Amino acid sequence: EEGRLFFDNKVNVEDDLYSLNADSLAAKDVSIVKYINDWDLFYIKTYSEGVVFSDLRLSEITRKEYTYLKVYFVAQFRNRHKDFARPYPDRRRIALIRVDRKDDKWELAINGISFFRSVKPSGVAYTPEAFEEEFKPFVKENKVRLVRTSGDSDSLLASQVSLQRRSDSLYAEAVKAQIQLGEDQKKKEEAYTRAIARADSLFSARAFSVSLEAYTEARSFKPFELYPRTRINELARILESGSADPAEVALRQESEGDRLFKIRDYEGARQNYLSALNLTPDNSRIKEKIARVDVVLRNKSEIRARYMAGNYRAALKEYGRVIAADKANPDYYFERGRCYQAMGETKKALQDFDKALELDRNFQEALVARSQLYQKSGQTGPALSDYTTLIAIDPSNHEYLYRRGILHLAGNDLESALPDFEAALKLNPKDIQSLVMLAETFRRKGKPDMALETADQAIGLNPGYPGGHFQKGMALMEKNQDEKAAQALGKAVRLGVNEEQDKALGQLYDRFFKGAKEQEARTDYTAALGMVRRAIVVRTRSAEAYYFMALQQEKLGKPAEAVQALNQAVFLKENMAEAYLKKGQILLANQEVAQAPDAFRRALRYDRRNLNAAMGLGDAFTALGRLDSAMVWYGEALAIRPGSADALIKRGKAHFIKENYVRALMDFEDALRADKRMAEAHFYRGRINKALRQYEKAIDNFGEALDL
Repeated sequence: EEGRLFFDNKVNVEDDLYSLNADSLAAKDVSIVKYINDWDLFYIKTYSEGVVFSDLRLSEITRKEYTYLKVYFVAQFRNRHKDFARPYPDRRRIALIRVDRKDDKWELAINGISFFRSVKPSGVAYTPEAFEEEFKPFVKENKVRLVRTSGDSDSLLASQVSLQRRSDSLYAEAVKAQIQLGEDQKKKEEAYTRAIARADSLFSARAFSVSLEAYTEARSFKPFELYPRTRINELARILESGSADPAEVALRQESEGDRLFKIRDYEGARQNYLSALNLTPDNSRIKEKIARVDVVLRNKSEIRARYMAGNYRAALKEYGRVIAADKANPDYYFERGRCYQAMGETKKALQDFDKALELDRNFQEALVARSQLYQKSGQTGPALSDYTTLIAIDPSNHEYLYRRGILHLAGNDLESALPDFEAALKLNPKDIQSLVMLAETFRRKGKPDMALETADQAIGLNPGYPGGHFQKGMALMEKNQDEKAAQALGKAVRLGVNEEQDKALGQLYDRFFKGAKEQEARTDYTAALGMVRRAIVVRTRSAEAYYFMALQQEKLGKPAEAVQALNQAVFLKENMAEAYLKKGQILLANQEVAQAPDAFRRALRYDRRNLNAAMGLGDAFTALGRLDSAMVWYGEALAIRPGSADALIKRGKAHFIKENYVRALMDFEDALRADKRMAEAHFYRGRINKALRQYEKAIDNFGEALDL
């Protein structure tokens, strides 16, 4: 996710791999998943850059159903398709970059790649001027700034014009340099083509020494091109063998191809067979072997495309067909097993992995896949056995040791896990995964100091790897260094913890939060506060934990700290109505009346039926002396809960203060209908009757109040 380039796996790409003339044919859309898969299967890869991008140009930002911009570029494939002898021509392409705003950041992703068409979607052909207008060259410009001085305006304008011309000149020079670069590249391509043609002619005439010089000359023009490099290697073998007969070298190449085919390195086998065929063009046996490799590669590619697209049933049908035609190829059983695995049919997947391993006991990919299935179904013993076999096949593979260590750790066999991680690190001291899990093992063995030391080594190796910070934070928690632990765990979460680490954090958080609630039940609010603080160390973005913290601080008589915790809670969870309500209540109770209404309003915004928030607004406006507003909100409370005695009493009091005696009397009588034992209602009825000089009624009302 961190390095994701494309918007999703369904992004369409106009395929430029399948044909040398793809840009002049009808567009062939493929998903990015299939495109990358085909690239992996059919494009000849090298350790150096296989594709070069040039002449980058940007369009303006456009806003339709989403915001995007277009990037024009020229792509030069330096290597070849495995089935094409000629190199690819340069492609003019357009990438659509989608721009989305998430929180306070802009996120960009490729949402499609197509060929650049010389005709716009409207049907109007691009003129050079229209192209230059729509796509601006991406160059680094020297920015110029005009500093205002006390001089006259004419002088100022002249300076501005001069600076603008200078800026335009720099821009033009940059564009010119790009054009010159393109022309130089074109000359280099032509020289390369001439040198290759001459070298091929000399090779056919068996003038091997002179041919070697010509291929070397061609490579000087395009150092990363695979074809001259392959020919140079073939010629070197011929000349080193001391034999002028290429048949001897071809036989060795063929034998190497047979060996690679046997271990299922079909691409390597094909390259060796092709080298042998180049030396002996009429060898029908080698042609048959190339055809056999091509069948396997094509079958795997076509079926894998269905598999990658999620069309598992169609893929299974095709696997059945190719297995019927070639029952001795373990690859087909392995691939079909993966398909069953994706469909959740574990039993059938295991049967196919077993068959693949029956045909080839050293089939490492099948052993790994079977081990993962065993592990998923809780069969740790067979999974461990498979990894032990893998380590025996390839004892220098630190990944296998790491995986076996993980299995030991899952079974809580810490004594067996420890040597596996240490052995993996001995093979590869920069294996950060093993370092992190070694820290985990030390921590679970009750050795937090060693865990902390190992976690620091992992962080030193890669400060951006979240696992190191996670283990450091967990070790610091064990040492009760909560402040430092909070920093380490917070960084781990920001970098992105994995599912297992997140689960461990969740379990620790639940443990601390449960402990905090237990302490609260015992009325030990100080201990509850300490426990919830530890929960927040583990889950720094828990609004619920901050809300609970505020409740404890309120009980301990710390209103300012409680409000601060509530502010953090609503920062993390904007719609947390109960936090706004509690904030308003604390502000009101501590005479910070002016700020209370806003908190109560926000509580009502996120919970329209919140009776206490409506009552809180009434109380706040009463305290502010704004009785008309207070009566409105007590009315809102009565709309939420008709007959609420508390709301009726408080609204009645407001009417009484404003000397609305009749309406006040109605509210108090309604309150008594809701609850006859409300002394306060009788008391205020007495005050109203006294004010109205109905003294006998007032005496009766006061008597009722005193009796209650």
